[in-house]
Amino acid sequence: MPNVLFVQSAVEALPAELNGLANQVHVNLPWGSLLRAVAGGPESGLRNLHQLCAPDALLIVVIGLDVARDQSELTRLGLPSLASEYLTRELPVRYQRAGFEIVKTETLTDASLSEMKTTWARRLMTGHNRLFIRIEARSSAVVG
Repeated sequence: MPNVLFVQSAVEALPAELNGLANQVHVNLPWGSLLRAVAGGPESGLRNLHQLCAPDALLIVVIGLDVARDQSELTRLGLPSLASEYLTRELPVRYQRAGFEIVKTETLTDASLSEMKTTWARRLMTGHNRLFIRIEARSSAVVG
């Protein structure tokens, strides 16, 4: 694609030159501070992602967690359980305060996850009790 741009940067230090340019932002299988940003940690991370977005841009996030195996990382990051109630009640409020409206949250099947066509996604799919969640959100023009 002639208009695709890949960014390798910490979510805390995204390049200001990209502010307002993205029509779509994809966050695939995040870990560390990026996982904290998209799964409900401090809203500053989501606000930084929002700064990249043009109005009405689409943010697509795919999270893959094995609650038992990844518990120490979730605790280290200060993240809540990604239970259904949290995803439908609290996470949308956090996204809204950062300038996004969640339009869809779904649990991915192996078939839909394989559409990602990455070796990391294939590795995470096999042999573990991992839950994969896809979040789609739209950027608003104003952070609320």
